[in-house]
Amino acid sequence: MNRFTRSLTVVLTAIALAMVSSSVLAEKKEPKPVGYIDFSSKEVALIFGLSWGKGELRMDGQRIPIKGRVLSLGVQATIAKSDLTGNVYNAKTPEDVAGSYNATGASAAFVKGAGEAILKNEKGTVLKVWSTTKGFDASAAIGGLTIELAD
Repeated sequence: MNRFTRSLTVVLTAIALAMVSSSVLAEKKEPKPVGYIDFSSKEVALIFGLSWGKGELRMDGQRIPIKGRVLSLGVQATIAKSDLTGNVYNAKTPEDVAGSYNATGASAAFVKGAGEAILKNEKGTVLKVWSTTKGFDASAAIGGLTIELAD
C-alpha cells in the first residue's frame, strides 16, 4: 500500500468514525422496525455512476419484490456488486417505502467493503441499511437511491 493510499484510508476512517460516534451519542432508543429490506445491486462508475438491482421488502407478513437504482456523480471508479439489508421505519404501507432516498446523517463507513447508512424518502420513511461490497470501489460521490415496488 503506497503512502497516499494509507493516508487516504486513515483520513476516511477517522471521518467515518467521527460521524458514527456523533450519531450514536445523539440517538435515543431505536424504535421497532415496521419492515425489513434485502437488496442486491451491481454498480459501474467512472465520474458518473449507475447502480441497479432488485430485492424484497418484508412488511405486514408480505414479501414484496422491489427494484431500485442509484445515480451518482463525483470522483469515482467502481465495478462492484453490493448486498444490502436493513430495517424500515415510519412506513404505514408498502407504497410508503417506494420513493427517492437521500442520506440523513451518519453513513459512509465503507471500510473493507462494509458500510452503514441511514436514508430518508419524501414520505418520511427511513431505511437503516448495512451493505457489503465485492469488487473495486474507489469513490467520493453524491447520489440518491430510488426504490420501486416491482410488478
